[in-house]
This record gives sequence, structure tokens and C-alpha cells, in this order.
Amino acid sequence: MVLAASYGAHARSGGTPTKTTKGMAPPVHTLRQLQARFRAIPNKRRHAMVLTIALCVFSTALVLYISAHRGAGLSVSLHESSKSPTDGRRHLQLEFTWKGFGWAPRTHALSQERAAAYAFCVVTDQDKASRKKETPSKSLPKRWVAYFRRGVLEFRGSRFGLTTKNGSDALDERRTRGLHIRIRWIDPEPGVELWSRINEDGRGMELSELLFFDNRLLSPDDRTGVIYEIVSYSAGADELRRLTGTAPSRPAAAPFVAPRMVLPDGDGNTAKGFKGEWMVVKDGEMVVGGHGKEFTSPYNGTDIQNYNPMWVKVVDSSGGITHVDWKDIYNKLRHEVGADFPGYLIHEAVLWSALRREWVFLPRRFSTEPYREDLNERKGWNRALIVDEDFTEIRTVEIQLPEIPERGFSSAKFVPGSDDSLVLAIRTTENEGISEVSSYMSVVSILTGAVVMPETIVGDVKYEGLEFFPLEPS
Repeated sequence: MVLAASYGAHARSGGTPTKTTKGMAPPVHTLRQLQARFRAIPNKRRHAMVLTIALCVFSTALVLYISAHRGAGLSVSLHESSKSPTDGRRHLQLEFTWKGFGWAPRTHALSQERAAAYAFCVVTDQDKASRKKETPSKSLPKRWVAYFRRGVLEFRGSRFGLTTKNGSDALDERRTRGLHIRIRWIDPEPGVELWSRINEDGRGMELSELLFFDNRLLSPDDRTGVIYEIVSYSAGADELRRLTGTAPSRPAAAPFVAPRMVLPDGDGNTAKGFKGEWMVVKDGEMVVGGHGKEFTSPYNGTDIQNYNPMWVKVVDSSGGITHVDWKDIYNKLRHEVGADFPGYLIHEAVLWSALRREWVFLPRRFSTEPYREDLNERKGWNRALIVDEDFTEIRTVEIQLPEIPERGFSSAKFVPGSDDSLVLAIRTTENEGISEVSSYMSVVSILTGAVVMPETIVGDVKYEGLEFFPLEPS
């Protein structure tokens, strides 16, 4: 009946009758006819149609908005299922996955993802406090301890990621707009206790850096010259795997240290251990460096006793050690910033960028005056030195952290996925006179000096080693 009425109305209006195919309605040509047909629909059905159309429009708009602003999307995958429990056959499954809300469990490139979680660890150098005072019996064997603490650096909310714009040295500020970074600790302060009985003149386990090299997590004792491996470094930290989206770990012992090599001081022809303060991997070799200042009398910085802290050790994957005199390199750095002898720079945070073929130095101390032990604790500095591979070009970048003389950089590592443009850094304070120490962490751009994660205190201990690390296989 509706078909006939529609056709008749069209004929009376003076139009040419339209041929219809058997079993099909003639097309509607006017808004009035459409309205008439819509009014002919029962009220309940009409309301349902309006609601359905509104929901479709809203859903489409929401999908388009989130896709444009949050990197969300709908992924479709076709895969073979496991055997059916009813007929024993395998079936193809079409799987729709919505991406864009909440945290991604684990990512490897911040430039492509909107959330990331990276496992890292820190270790203490407690100086004289490393000696463990065991009770109640004095006859117990002596031991020296350091604390090893693990955490996760979490990123969330960046629309643009962290890569540099067009490969330039200026980090595009849009790329960190809306970026939220936080540290989630796995181990309570101060961390898991590591111990050793190896010491030199009653001191030991003063671990000054961390480096993942040749599939091992290594740390130098700057008193004995021993390079320790931290074995089972992810043991007992299943929370790390949950936060980074890896498989559960197998039961394992707590982390512990094992000595792997000893680095002698200076040119290597000495019985004293090397005071290693920083470590990098460069072209498949491990470089362990001294702090870069002449060893002088504690209260007379012009009285030079030796140049041993101005050497570096290059260790290959087979354990071979080459001793390299870096005196000219260290002096070139201090000359560039006006700290020629008897002024000085002290280096504990040094990085090598294989991507940029550049060195990055974040000196802990800067002074234009001769060294004095009691004044050195207030010589912190807020500058980075970016140096080419041949040490011919040096530029200085001001790091926009609070200028607090007691705080100086003790370690730093490139944030994974940032194209070696961002670093996670530790600054420490120490007052040996009253035994007060503390550590602070931040994320900064070493290209522009911008602070991406504000500095926050992470413990009343002196963390001097820092490293990102992969989780051990289960």
C-alpha cells in the first residue's frame, strides 16, 4: 500500500511516472515524501532509529578525536586459534583491538609510542660508611656494603614523542608538551644490600658507577680498583616485569656481587687500585675514567702528588686492559671553561653517544681556585660540555636545574628512545664533616638544557651509579 500511495502522489503532482522493478520501492524524490514515510513509522521504532543514528555520529566523532590527539586506533588481526575443546579443530579468529587508553605495557621507541616504561638501577658509594658494623660479636668477619636500588622510569601523555626535529640539535619543544614522567621505585630506600670482604686499608665497596657491558652489569669500586659484576640484578623484582610488560621471572637468589677484574692506578705499574668514577661503552669497548684532576694535598691544591686520576682504562670484551693518558684531554676541557690549573673540573658523569659520535661531560665540580677539601663540597656546577669525537670542538650547554652549590652530577645515562637527547641524571650532596648526604634525580635535555622532569630527592644516601638495563631472561 505504501508503494502505491507513493507512486500515485508522484503522478498527481504532474511528474512522469517512474518505472519500478518488481519487488522494489520506487525512489523518494522529495523531502515531503521522506517526512511522510518517516511519520508513518511507529513512535517507538522512530525513537530507536534517532537514538541509533545519534550514537553512531557520537562514536565516529570520538574515534576521530582520539586518533588525532592521542595516537589511538583500532587494529585488526587475523590469526589461527588453539584447538577447539568441542570439535578439536583450529579456527581463524578475527580480533579487534582498541589502542589508545591507559599505559602501553612496554615500548622500545618513545618517538613512536605514547607510553613507555624503562627499568633502571642505582648504586651507592658510602665512603667510610661502607664498613658494616656487625653485632654482637666482634669476631665476625668484616664486610663492606653498598646498596643497589631498582626502579622504573615511566613516560606518559606525549603526543609528539621525544625525537629531535629534522635531526637538528634543538629539541622541538612541542615534542615534550604534555609529557608526564615519573619514577616508580621497586626496592625501598636505600635498596638491596650488596656486600664484599675485599678492601684496601679498611675501605671497600664504594661503588661509583654502573654500566651494562658485554651482557653484564658492572660497577667499579673506587677504593680497591675492583670491577664487580652485579649478578642476578633483576632477581626478586617481579614488579619490574609487570610494569615493563615482560614475562614473570623464575625464582632466583637476591642480587649479589662477584669480582671480575682489578684496574691498577695510573699507567698500570702500581699496586694501588684505580679510582674509576665514570664508565661508557665506545665502539664495543668499555672505557673507565678517573675524575680528571691532579691528585693534590687536601688543603694545598697547588701541591701536585701525581696525575693518576687523569688516566682512563680501555677494556675489551676479552678483558684486556689498555691504559691511556687523558691529561691533555682533561686540560683542554678545563681550559675551555676557564678552569686552568690550579683551577679544576671533577668528572663523575660522562656519556658517549654512538648516534651523534659525541662525548657529553656533566662535571660534578667546577672551580677557578686551587683545590681545598673543605671547600670542594660547594663547587657544584650546572653545565654540560658537548665534545666531538676528536676533542676539537667543545660547546657548553647550561642545564636549567636549580643552582645549588652543594649539588653536583654524579652519574647520567641517555634515556632510551630519545635519540641521545635526554638524560636521566643524579646530583648528590655530601658534607663529610656532619655525615650528611642526599641524592636527587631529574630528566634534562643535554641539547638545550631544558628540564623535562623536575629534580626530586630520591634518598638520604649517596647514589653514584646509574644505568638502564634489560631484564634477565626467564
